[in-house]
Amino acid sequence: GRGALFIYKQVAPNSWSEFDKVAPGDLNEGDTFGFSVSIEGSTALVGARNAFLAGKTNAGAAYIYEIPGGEIGDAVFKQRLTATIPEEDGFYGQSVELNDEYMVIGSPSPNSVGSVYFYYPGNDGSWELSERVLPTNPAGSTT
Repeated sequence: GRGALFIYKQVAPNSWSEFDKVAPGDLNEGDTFGFSVSIEGSTALVGARNAFLAGKTNAGAAYIYEIPGGEIGDAVFKQRLTATIPEEDGFYGQSVELNDEYMVIGSPSPNSVGSVYFYYPGNDGSWELSERVLPTNPAGSTT
């Protein structure tokens, strides 16, 4: 399927209730939205490693939501992030990590050496790419 993020809220000790369900409108069948998730405070970072993007199968994407915790349906889409150059089977968003100071998104790409994208929060509330890191000596490299 396309995937979805289910948000639960604790209603009593040891008791949780479904609070919200979100899925971006641009998903295609098989995008696997929700493959990876990281939450910090009221911000959720959600990977869709198989997202079809720019004519590339499994290029991947990551989505940022704010979850204020008020009423059902309050989750707000903030931003979609993609690889700087989407590639076939790049699997951008296979792994995600988020904290107050930075965000990291993995793109293992079996077709190349893979990479990790680092983002920082911008002044306007969006996340901005800081750098893309490649391995210094990928497996099989002779240098």
